[in-house]
Amino acid sequence: MPKAQSVSILERLQAAPASSFHVLGAEKAKRMKAATMFIPSPDDVAKIISAIPKGKTKTMLEIRQVLSALHQAETTCPFITTRYWKWLARATEEFPQDYQIPWWRVLKDRKPNEPQKSLLEAEGIIIE
Repeated sequence: MPKAQSVSILERLQAAPASSFHVLGAEKAKRMKAATMFIPSPDDVAKIISAIPKGKTKTMLEIRQVLSALHQAETTCPFITTRYWKWLARATEEFPQDYQIPWWRVLKDRKPNEPQKSLLEAEGIIIE
């Protein structure tokens, strides 16, 4: 039986759905503590990350808050936002000629991983 072909990160980014706005049902609204949710596209996430100046960082929560405010939603999907951040990081590493997203400026839980730490320190940000 032939092995299934893996989908490249570029194909994933290109096939990702457009952004959307949702009014949440009562159960999900209670769980998310919000009545409306924005689900971003990779381009939405890339634009916010690209706007972070050299020498500065934002947390994933701050990225989501910016997206929510821009799209008049009470929250932005945490799962999709994180997924696209990771995809953009991978695309930047694998295809720097096509993607130049400073993914390392986004911190999850205010703590960088090792590759992030080195890239942030190269920009003059010291992480203790």
